[in-house]
Amino acid sequence: MKFSSRFEVPAAPDKVVALFFDPATMRECLPGCEEFEQVDETTYRGTLTNEISHVKFKAAFSAVITSMEEKGDDGAATVNAVLKGEDRRLGSTIKIDASVRITPQGEASVVEYEFEIAMWGKLGRLGEAVIRRRSVEVERQFAENLAAVCAGRPVPHSGSKPAKKKVLLAAATDGTTAEKVSQPSELTVPAIAGGVSTNGRREDLPFLVAVAAAAFAWGIIVGTWKRGR
Repeated sequence: MKFSSRFEVPAAPDKVVALFFDPATMRECLPGCEEFEQVDETTYRGTLTNEISHVKFKAAFSAVITSMEEKGDDGAATVNAVLKGEDRRLGSTIKIDASVRITPQGEASVVEYEFEIAMWGKLGRLGEAVIRRRSVEVERQFAENLAAVCAGRPVPHSGSKPAKKKVLLAAATDGTTAEKVSQPSELTVPAIAGGVSTNGRREDLPFLVAVAAAAFAWGIIVGTWKRGR
């Protein structure tokens, strides 16, 4: 299956990417993401739980960054990665060849992505139509969470388990950190310096996550921007 699209994040690239760098923030934004950590400069791993057509899965995943094109004259950069996940209980595996390009557009950021997804086992038999339908709900949840982060508002907790301990969230521009205590229903993140204008279109933004199984790809891929700072 191949998926490609583009969307606009209502904040300048440097401000948005600063939040993407923090695994704790992305773990809260990604529906079903229970664990997410950086192993080394090019490798990430974590755990994703979700449900598609009454089939529940819990997949351990890993990602390896295969290449990264530094920012060009237009301020854009491209990251390519290979992501793999496995649910041994269902006997299902997934592989994603992903490419993401982020380009500044005024005070906002335009993200273009391409996913080539292969699935085996029980998940692979569900069919593309079922997965696409499920992606609508995942997109909605992720859009609400990310928009809230950009605006400095409380974020609906979309993970499958409430966080139980403190996390440090990176401030957007000044390099300082703010300590917040995660609650079962929401997580508060610091406002992005300079503010964010959404022009009342928050619910209309067509955010990433093309399929539920690929939800973790967003956090992993944009996290590699840390290397270019």
